[in-house]
Amino acid sequence: MSFAQRTITLRHERGLTQQSFADATGIHVQQIKRYEAGTSQLSADALKKIAKCFGVTTD
Repeated sequence: MSFAQRTITLRHERGLTQQSFADATGIHVQQIKRYEAGTSQLSADALKKIAKCFGVTTD
């Protein structure tokens, strides 16, 4: 499963909108949209924020 698909799946499982996910991670909603579309590479910092929000490892 790609990072984009995994992120979308986890976000939906937790009942988060893209905006609420952006608010929870401190990442701009437009950047969240790019990550989920697979059109942008994420930084190590963004990966850590996303993993922390979902309660998963960065692996």
